[in-house]
Amino acid sequence: MILTFALMPACGAAKTPHAVTAAPGLPPTPPGAEAARPAATAARIAPPLPASYKSTYLNPLDSAHAYVDNDCTYLRNKWDPANASPGTIVLPIMLHSINQGRAESAEAINEVMFARMMDDLHEQQFRGISMEQLADFLESNAWIPRRSVVLIQDGRRYPENFEDHFRYYWEAWGWPVINAWDHQGSTTEPLWDRYAALAEQGMVDYQVYGPTFDPTVNPRTEEYLRLHLQTPIDVLRERLGSVPIAVVWPSGYSRESIRIARELGYRLGFTFNPRGPLMYNWIPLSDADDQLRPSYRPEGQLGDPLMTLPRYWPQQVHDALDAVRITGDDAAAYAEQNKTIELEYYDIACASEYGPIPPH
Repeated sequence: MILTFALMPACGAAKTPHAVTAAPGLPPTPPGAEAARPAATAARIAPPLPASYKSTYLNPLDSAHAYVDNDCTYLRNKWDPANASPGTIVLPIMLHSINQGRAESAEAINEVMFARMMDDLHEQQFRGISMEQLADFLESNAWIPRRSVVLIQDGRRYPENFEDHFRYYWEAWGWPVINAWDHQGSTTEPLWDRYAALAEQGMVDYQVYGPTFDPTVNPRTEEYLRLHLQTPIDVLRERLGSVPIAVVWPSGYSRESIRIARELGYRLGFTFNPRGPLMYNWIPLSDADDQLRPSYRPEGQLGDPLMTLPRYWPQQVHDALDAVRITGDDAAAYAEQNKTIELEYYDIACASEYGPIPPH
C-alpha cells in the first residue's frame, strides 16, 4: 500500500511562494498551490481476528470445525442483532425405541428414562426446534432459542408411538419430534393418512433415514446411494407435501454419499457420534481414529461439517447437560470479550462491501 503525505518546507527561513515551472505546453502552477493540497490520511488496518472458541469439555481427539469460509459473512451473521446471540447452543439427541418397563435393547430407553430426560431439558431451559430451524441457524445464524434441542427418532414408527410419547410435549411445550423415516417397507393408505395429519399439525417433522453401507468394508455404487437418497424425497413430497432437508447416516458416510446428498438438496446430515453440542460455525468432529472409541468414525476430513453432525444418545443427556450449558455460556463470554475487535475488523475490512451491521 502506498501512502501519500503533504510536502513540508525545508528547515530554515520561510521562502516566498513562487510559480513552479510546468512541463512544456502546460500552464504554470500558481503560487501557493502546493500548500493547498490536503494532507493524506493513513489507511486503517484491520486487526487480526481472535482464534475460535475452544471448549474444555470436548474429547482431546475432537475439535470444533468451522464451515463458513468468508470472515465477513461470518461476522455479519454473528453480530446481527436480529440473529441468534453468540453462545446459542443446540443439543441433538438420537432416539430409537421407547419401551414400557425395561428397555429392550442397548439403543432403547424406557418411558421413565425418557420422561426424566425431557424434564431435565425443560428445567435447564432448553427448547425444542424443527429441522428447518436448525438448518437456518447453522447456515446463517438465524434466531433460535438460546438453548435448543433437536429430538430425532430413527426408523419407521407407528402413529401410536408419537401419540404416546410426544403428544404431551407438543401440546404443553410446542416441541416437535423429527422422524428419520426409512423408505424401505410398505405403508397402508390409512397409515399415510395418519402420518399426514401428524405432519400437518407440525408435531412430527419427517426427514430421511439414509442408505445403509460401510464405506470401507461394503462401499456402495453411486446408483445405489442416489436411489436411497432420492426415493424418500419423492415419497415424502407426494404423500406429505414436504421435502426433507436432513439425512441420518445409519451406519456410514463418505465423500461420495455427502456429495450426492448435497446435489439432491439435503442441507444437513447426522451421524451416531456423540462428540458434542452444535453452535454457529462450530461443529465438534474428529480427524483421526480413536482406539478408545472405535465405533466413532472420523468425519472431519470429509470437509463438510454440516453433513456429519454429531448426536447424543439419550442415556448420555443427563450427565452432559451441565457441560453443554456451560459451553454455551463460556462461548458467549468469549464472544463478548472479542466483540470490539471483531466489529472493528468488520468495519474496516467488510462494511464497504457487505454493508454495516445494524446497531444493537
